[in-house]
Amino acid sequence: MSRFPFSRRLQIGYAVFVMLSAIGVGSGCKRVSVAHPVAPELTGDSIQLITVQQVGGQTLLRGKPKRLIVRVAYSLTSRETAILALGLDQFPDSTSCVPPKGDVNNGGTVATVAEGHIPIQRGSHVVEVPIEWPGDTGVGTQGKIFSQGTVSLHASMWSDKPEYKFLTKWFGTEYCERF
Repeated sequence: MSRFPFSRRLQIGYAVFVMLSAIGVGSGCKRVSVAHPVAPELTGDSIQLITVQQVGGQTLLRGKPKRLIVRVAYSLTSRETAILALGLDQFPDSTSCVPPKGDVNNGGTVATVAEGHIPIQRGSHVVEVPIEWPGDTGVGTQGKIFSQGTVSLHASMWSDKPEYKFLTKWFGTEYCERF
């Protein structure tokens, strides 16, 4: 008789689940899917990443630019109109998309290599923003080639009159892609 009160099939299923979980946790920074397929409930001025689609394949390769379609949900309550800016950040560390604590720009080594801007209006909406990763070719990094690293995204809301940034959201823990 088994020491476990579960059937043999359930024990095997649990063992497979534990092994797959360990593989997923121990595999480091890879492309992370965001689990929000539809617009979430948002309150106040806020931005949330929904999905990132890589056009023409699922792998970022150094030297090969890649177009991304980024879907974000936003809520704008503090004004009638604003600008939503989406930035694509490139990190030299191939294991993380999060700058060290207390060092927002990772010692100047994190580069925003591409940006997209779209006008937005009061209310809660979902938008798609196309953005292109230059492929670690030196574009957007003043000629610096990282050779390996990760990319992630951040979004911000800007007032158009007068122009100033009033909200920023970093997605380093929600989307991190190794190249």
